[in-house]
Formats: sequence, structure tokens, C-alpha cells
Amino acid sequence: MNKPTNEQKREFWEWCKAPIKDIMAYNIISKENYATKLYPPVDLNNLFKYAVPVVRSKLGMLDTETLLRKWLNSFIWRTEDPTLNLFWVIGEVIKMEAKDVSTTPE
Repeated sequence: MNKPTNEQKREFWEWCKAPIKDIMAYNIISKENYATKLYPPVDLNNLFKYAVPVVRSKLGMLDTETLLRKWLNSFIWRTEDPTLNLFWVIGEVIKMEAKDVSTTPE
């Protein structure tokens, strides 16, 4: 199971509307301050706190339950990381939604 890139994490947390902090950082090499964003860490607590409720509101209870069963089955019988697995399962929902939006006639 691949770890998500910073760009994938950014897209994921923005889709979930998770709290994103604007922070100022300092580059010790260039000796300059710069603005950046601090996203929540990808862990099961944050996934269930921010992502699963959004999935539930978009898919409904039954489809969310099916999705979570798929997630459970994916790591119960294998030694995969449950956190990364849930991230990618929810990532599939994000991709499906983006695909639906792009194919919806205006």
C-alpha cells in the first residue's frame, strides 16, 4: 500500500473540509519566512473524525457501511496498514465524485 503524496493529502483533507491551519515557516537555507498550510495527520482518528462523516453524507448510511466493510475485510485477512487502506478506500469515493461532477451535463 503506497503512502499518499503531499498533494494527495491536500486534496483529501480539502475534500473532507478538515481544519487546515495557515502557518508561517522559516527556511534556514534561504533565511526567508514563507506561508504554508498544516494538514491533519493521516491517522484513524482523523479519518473517522473528518472523512467518514463526509462520506456518509454523500453516500448515505448503507453505502457507507458497505464501504467500511470493504475496508475491514481488506486488512483483517492481510497485514496491510488499516490507516492507509481507509485513506485509499475513501480516495476512491473522492475519485467517483469527481468523475460524476465532470460528466454531469450543464
